[in-house]
Amino acid sequence: MKELREYLQNNNLPLYVWIGEDGIIIANKVQYNKENHSIIGFVSPFDNTAFPKKNSYLITNSATIQSYSENSSQAKLAYVIMAQPLKDRKASFVLNLFGTNRFTYEEVLKRWDFLGK
Repeated sequence: MKELREYLQNNNLPLYVWIGEDGIIIANKVQYNKENHSIIGFVSPFDNTAFPKKNSYLITNSATIQSYSENSSQAKLAYVIMAQPLKDRKASFVLNLFGTNRFTYEEVLKRWDFLGK
């Protein structure tokens, strides 16, 4: 990942990291994201690497909001993937954070395969 490499290089850190991931139950809540004019809080569909597709819930008109509400499920689990630099007392880097309701071991393996490249 370009952003992770830049973070490590800008902070004079080794280009090796420890990857960790975890999920936690959350209070499901849908909100408006004014930065990209979208709705957050719904479960986004995954791409072929088992990461959520970006900008899945962009707002184009009031009908899209209604459609999202009727046809999408709210996330009940926050899932985070972090990269920890292999140097003491250095901040972790968030690789991905998304809402979901479940994940399978196949999805985890796909993400690991993608991250290992």
